[in-house]
Amino acid sequence: MDWSLPPRIWEGRNSVWPHESNKRWSYCVTVPSWTVTSSANGSDTVCFRVQVGIQSPEGITSTREVLRRFNEFLQLYSELRKQFPKKDCGSPKTAFENAKQNTFGRGKRRCALDGWLEKLLSDIDVSRTAYVAIFLELEAAERQACTESTQNDLTANSLLGSSSSVSSDMDNPSTKGITIDQNDMLQNELIDAKEDIGILPKSNSELKRELSKCLEENKTLEKEKQIREAENVLKLALLRKCALLCNRLRDCSINFVLDDEDKLMADTSLSDAVDLLETSDSQINLLPTEFVVHIGRKEFQVNPISSEMYKKINKIKPTFSLSK
Repeated sequence: MDWSLPPRIWEGRNSVWPHESNKRWSYCVTVPSWTVTSSANGSDTVCFRVQVGIQSPEGITSTREVLRRFNEFLQLYSELRKQFPKKDCGSPKTAFENAKQNTFGRGKRRCALDGWLEKLLSDIDVSRTAYVAIFLELEAAERQACTESTQNDLTANSLLGSSSSVSSDMDNPSTKGITIDQNDMLQNELIDAKEDIGILPKSNSELKRELSKCLEENKTLEKEKQIREAENVLKLALLRKCALLCNRLRDCSINFVLDDEDKLMADTSLSDAVDLLETSDSQINLLPTEFVVHIGRKEFQVNPISSEMYKKINKIKPTFSLSK
């Protein structure tokens, strides 16, 4: 902790010192007054008030007073002379020269001691000695400064807390109103949600029924599609068979030629031709019945295409039939 000249104007914790704090602890010393104390034996003792100013690294100032008798000043001087024999430390004895034991004389001594301390502590080596620290009780002054700083911070926080409480109390009515509105809104949403939950099972069952119905319809359509495809294949097979019989009937002919005696003779075997015609005739007779059996009576009645094909197949019979 370094010594400094005291502030010219004391303004409490915000006093401005003549040096920059540089984020370090600093102290200054003045002797602003004196007082008379009575001892146990009834004699009066003059004590000088030594004011120790402390500046914290944050630039906050605090003060503490120490009462010192003149003999204690002489003791400090003696210790410093022993530690620094080559330094000119002055002497507080000059404060008693030509000073009477009255109010004026005591004031004169106070001024002399104040000047002596300022000159003494202006030497940095002297100002940092343990003797000076003990004489001025610098450690106690530093603890007091820390305590006051903490109390000031607590007071400021308390004021801020009170201000916040007032603001909070003022905001409480409006906040309560908003909270009530929000609660009402949440309750309405909860009721709607419960109603929706009650409807969901019914909607799910309906969806399941509709899905089952759609699946059944798809199965029916698929089955009908397969039946139609099979019918188409059968129809094509019957048509091919019918066309084959027609071609065989067209190929079935008897050629007559004249022999040397101008007699008509068959170029092919008559019996073979007759057998072929009879076979074709019987198969053609079976075609309409076979067509109706494979297509189905219901399909035959409602499907115009099947009915038309039946007519065409049935028309072949009188054209190519042959009586025995």
